[in-house]
Amino acid sequence: NRDFQGFKRAFQKSFLNDFRKFVKADGEVELSRHPQLRPLYEKQQSLESQIRHKLNNALKEGDLGKIAQFTTIDVINDRYVVPIRSDSYKGKLGQIISRSDSGNTLYVEPNSVANLNFQRIETIIDIQNIIAKLELDLTKSLGEFTTELKEILEFYFFMDEFVSRVRFAKKLNLSFPQISNERGFDLKGVFHPLIKSPIKNDIHLDNEKMGIIISGPNTGGKTATLKTITLIQLFIRYALFVPADFAKTYIYEKVFYFGNDQQDLEEGLSSFSAEVKNYAELFSSFGSSNLILIDEIFNSTSSEEASALAIAFFEQMHKKANIHIIVSSHHQTLKTILHQNQQYISAHVGFDANTNKPTYKIHIGTPGSSHALKIFQKLTHGKEEFEKIYERSLNFLDNKAIHYEKLLESIAAKENTLQNTLQKNIELNKQIKNQKK
Repeated sequence: NRDFQGFKRAFQKSFLNDFRKFVKADGEVELSRHPQLRPLYEKQQSLESQIRHKLNNALKEGDLGKIAQFTTIDVINDRYVVPIRSDSYKGKLGQIISRSDSGNTLYVEPNSVANLNFQRIETIIDIQNIIAKLELDLTKSLGEFTTELKEILEFYFFMDEFVSRVRFAKKLNLSFPQISNERGFDLKGVFHPLIKSPIKNDIHLDNEKMGIIISGPNTGGKTATLKTITLIQLFIRYALFVPADFAKTYIYEKVFYFGNDQQDLEEGLSSFSAEVKNYAELFSSFGSSNLILIDEIFNSTSSEEASALAIAFFEQMHKKANIHIIVSSHHQTLKTILHQNQQYISAHVGFDANTNKPTYKIHIGTPGSSHALKIFQKLTHGKEEFEKIYERSLNFLDNKAIHYEKLLESIAAKENTLQNTLQKNIELNKQIKNQKK
């Protein structure tokens, strides 16, 4: 709100005009341009030229060259000197300024240039005194504009940060988020910003639901999905755009992310013990609204016990605080019971049985198989010993578990086929519309 033009005129008159006499707009310093310093620098250059001329003549044409160690000129302690062999030195030559480490060479200031050297040193001292005075005067001038300069500096910091945010958003293809007043989020075309050519997904969680459970094969995208949702919450807190084509989300007061290996070697805690310890601390850390993301909950203990603990854990958390939970898991009992609970959303990451690879697409509404046995069978196909291992492993599994996993595999395969067919139909419709046009 200040009078910027008035500040600009006063600043230019009091400081900038003098400053520009020896500092260019690009920051290059040329002290020899300053009117007080210019004649002194010219005098220094003239003296140096005279000294070099005298010494060069003495080395080339006079007796000095006969006793010199080298026909060179050095500057030591601001004095021009010549290197003389120590066994040839005589006092009438001039003052010894320095010696070599071996003592074979003496650096002598010839009497013929001693007065010129003295004048040069006096000139250098005069230059330094003027520079010191200029610095002091300019510093005092700047002190008069401390408030305005701080405002300008803060403005540059703001603009630098603003431009950095814009470049960051453009580089990672981020978009402007909408903030919701109601718990939950609606994300379309969401992706992890550090994955090259990512598969985009749609994820929705509304206020009435308690959370989402994501199942499916390893390396299928479960962890990336949890991290992406966490990143969106963090990005918004730092006033950044978010990795999605469209994002409308509530800003939870507290966000908790738990990775899939929480062991603490320093404390001597196993993965399970460390996980339990972290969850115990969580209960004393809740805010007014909480988003909790857990990757592979209780993955380091037996599946049945883990499922029972997780379900009871969720129930108690919902009683304790206002919470949304997003969790990934392979536990069959957990994903089955929560799928039957209408307050939770079941989802799974896709798997293409034909290519034996994950599709990285998230399918909402059904749990998914881990495909562990199928992946093992395909990867070891043709190896007799591993085929025996596969067949033998089936005998150790409960028939209900096998049938359940096969049912999930079948549903996932049909869903994947349907998705591919729909995509082909969409492309076909686009082609037909283009042909009609």
